[in-house]
Amino acid sequence: MKFRMKDQMSSDEPKIPVVVLSSTTTIRFANKQKRESIGAFVDQYTDFMQKVVDFYWDQRDEKIPAFIPTEILKQLESPIPARAKQCAAKQALAILRGSLRKHKQREFRANEMHENGEFKKERKLREIIESKKVAKPNVSGGSIEIDSRFLKHSTREENGTTFDEWVVFSSGDKNFISLPVRYNRHYNRLVEQGYKRLNGIRISKKSITFLFEKQVEAKTDSKTLGIDIGYKKLLCDSSGVKSETDNHGHTMESIIKRLSRKKRGSKAFQRTVALRKNYIGWCLNQLNLEDYSTIRIEKIRKLRLGKRTSRLLSHWDYKDIFDRIKLHCSKQGVLVKEVNPTYTSQRCSLCGWTRKRNRNGERFKCSSCGFEHDADLNAAVNISLDLPAISKAKRLQRINMKGFYWFAVGQAPIVPAVQQTS
Repeated sequence: MKFRMKDQMSSDEPKIPVVVLSSTTTIRFANKQKRESIGAFVDQYTDFMQKVVDFYWDQRDEKIPAFIPTEILKQLESPIPARAKQCAAKQALAILRGSLRKHKQREFRANEMHENGEFKKERKLREIIESKKVAKPNVSGGSIEIDSRFLKHSTREENGTTFDEWVVFSSGDKNFISLPVRYNRHYNRLVEQGYKRLNGIRISKKSITFLFEKQVEAKTDSKTLGIDIGYKKLLCDSSGVKSETDNHGHTMESIIKRLSRKKRGSKAFQRTVALRKNYIGWCLNQLNLEDYSTIRIEKIRKLRLGKRTSRLLSHWDYKDIFDRIKLHCSKQGVLVKEVNPTYTSQRCSLCGWTRKRNRNGERFKCSSCGFEHDADLNAAVNISLDLPAISKAKRLQRINMKGFYWFAVGQAPIVPAVQQTS
């Protein structure tokens, strides 16, 4: 999934978000000869892409062009036609630029720090740059992108067969491969929801992927929903909705326990991964975002970096959960904001008193006002609030051990703010 913004006619008007989704269908309905032809073409195409990556890898410190010059294109031999070479080279250069982008941004920022005399910050950033070497992309054997210049489509009404569509593309030397396609439920659902299919497709040795896009109007309501994410209760929002047991008796905790007992890579492991994916989708469908324009979620990065993780928790894929939440919200025009989760589980959502001892497992009891609540729901309410940031220097003082009052921006305290931190 990609989420990008398209400009309106006037620069003063707000931008309309465009959601781009994909739907993958099988090519197993094609005969063996056609599948072998597709496999050979994909290999030739991706091998040429790898040649382009290898050629420009030694020049990665310079600016990577968007298009490959004709004289260089002629030097790189391949059996694919010239137009396909241009298309493959463009894709390869885009992949290479993407893999180098973060590294070049860090280099630019380090040089900027040096010019401004911020030598301590520069030294730390240089250490990060040295520790994270950029690996050369390996594109051989992957999927390829075919644009409308190489494609023809015919619908069921046009071809008179039982297949929903025939995709015909040129593989060079006036050779054409016709692939029969049957749409799956996901494809039909996107069409029903008003998504417009784009011209290009992705092809691999086993599948065809169609791309769709749709403009989604951003909501203008001011209501904000906070969401607390955990491994026992996957989702808990500030309106009181919690992820419980699904219709088949599964919870995120039970699925993770089952996954930890499976051999990685086995069929049983893959089935359980699919079960985890379905459970996440089921939980997201329980969220009612109709009255909300913004959701706030915890900003979690590098949760396991430098730490030993149990076999159980290693299967709690928090990154996938966050990505699925963002996709779910983007489809409905809901803005996603990430907030620092520090102390949100220790703060009393009623009076603002923040202390470590307030939370005990799944129960929360404020040591100041005596307010008792579900710990995850209390944290979700705190995440939904516009709480002022607490500096790193304050956190290092471990101010949460003795406790302090922490009030949201514009919130009137209901107790004397004797230890208020802003």
